[in-house]
Amino acid sequence: MNSMKSVVKVSLLLAMVFMIAVMNVEAQPGNGRGKAYDHGPGPRHGYPDSCRIQLMVDDMKKALSLTDEQVDEIEQIHYAHIQEAKSIDEKYSNDCVAAREAHWALRDKMDSEVKGVLNDEQKNKYEEFMNERRGPHNSHKKHWQ
Repeated sequence: MNSMKSVVKVSLLLAMVFMIAVMNVEAQPGNGRGKAYDHGPGPRHGYPDSCRIQLMVDDMKKALSLTDEQVDEIEQIHYAHIQEAKSIDEKYSNDCVAAREAHWALRDKMDSEVKGVLNDEQKNKYEEFMNERRGPHNSHKKHWQ
């Protein structure tokens, strides 16, 4: 009789441990499949797809009063930027500091190319627009030095 109670207790204990383990896995991002949140560029996060690029450029069109020609040029700049960013990840796969520096340089290059498409009034609006989108961590300051 005691051995039967012990078997029931152990079985209940194992069932509870299993349920807790399953609940913890399901509570993780990606339902336990280890997928990171998709918040930005980098090898762990993924890059914007064409839909996200079009949405961002559409937001820019509204904020900056872009012409259709400017929209087309800025979309092409963004697509080229994504390809270059992916090549940086491959080139600097084992050097995070160099990769970060290269990504910053690439971002500055993209900003310069976008500004080349804009008139003076749009350039000022673009600065405000990007500062708002990029948030408080916008600078290239080397916080580790």
